[in-house]
Amino acid sequence: MLSKRWKVILACFILALLLILVPLLLNDRYLHLLIVIACNIILALSIRLIFLAGELNVGHAAFMGIGAYTSALMATRLGLSFWLCLPTAAIVAALVATVIGFLALRAKIKGWYFAILTLAFAEAFRLIVTLWKGLTGGATGVLDVPAPYIHIPGLPVVDFGPKLNYYYLALALVSLTWVVMSRLEHSRFGLTLTAVRKSDVLSESVAINTIKYKVIAFAIGCAFAGIVGSFLAHYYYYVSPYEYTLHQTLYMLLYALFGGIGSLAGPVFGATILTLLPEFLRIAREYEPAVFGFILIITIWLLPDGLVGLRKYMNKVLVRV
Repeated sequence: MLSKRWKVILACFILALLLILVPLLLNDRYLHLLIVIACNIILALSIRLIFLAGELNVGHAAFMGIGAYTSALMATRLGLSFWLCLPTAAIVAALVATVIGFLALRAKIKGWYFAILTLAFAEAFRLIVTLWKGLTGGATGVLDVPAPYIHIPGLPVVDFGPKLNYYYLALALVSLTWVVMSRLEHSRFGLTLTAVRKSDVLSESVAINTIKYKVIAFAIGCAFAGIVGSFLAHYYYYVSPYEYTLHQTLYMLLYALFGGIGSLAGPVFGATILTLLPEFLRIAREYEPAVFGFILIITIWLLPDGLVGLRKYMNKVLVRV
């Protein structure tokens, strides 16, 4: 285990590598892959926070879609800047999550019932944006979403057409997500979430408002999903209802579970490896779910704690030998 000092040094080294060397060595194709990895890391970290609250969100992709549609409609219909659309998308996703989480948990809908509720909400969201053609464009979606740009009087305009600028923005969003999640986990809020996850009844017996903590965790996790949705809407220049399905949420869950939810590093490893895997193996798109399903089965069987539990598993094997 590394000391806190060496962890900081390692983090600074990795950040310098990502900021300076990587953009110089990679072309647009690999920069695009790194951008996708960054988005998947944010999604995996955000869904992990909801895991820590003891609930399972099977509709996480819908909140990503809420952020995407909020940002795209504000930019195309109202002509607002991306830098205003992005935080608004996060706020709208968080508000919707707060309402759903509060109503569900207040009605004692928890565990698998909560997961089913979020799944139903995700399907309802997909149907609404598909059928409401006047607002959302229906099955076609929202097209011509403008790219971000930075304009400071007296300085040249920074255009986000090149992938390199998107890469730096994605890196900034990952760093923000990591800092927020780390601060939450190592705060009193994080300790309370751990207690709530282990036992609702015992937590309530010591005057902990379990509903409040679960709703806050749910809202924060969904807010970061909204941020990713907003970013990708402006990165791909369009939004489609077919991008926010159960299939997408299952990938997010797999990233977190494969890496391991026991630490912040787990979802990062999981999202990175499973995003790169199809590229290295050249898996056909139709076979990708089957391969990922097999990986999930092996992970649950051999590594219930994910990749971060590999050291513990190897120690057990060596002891048996």
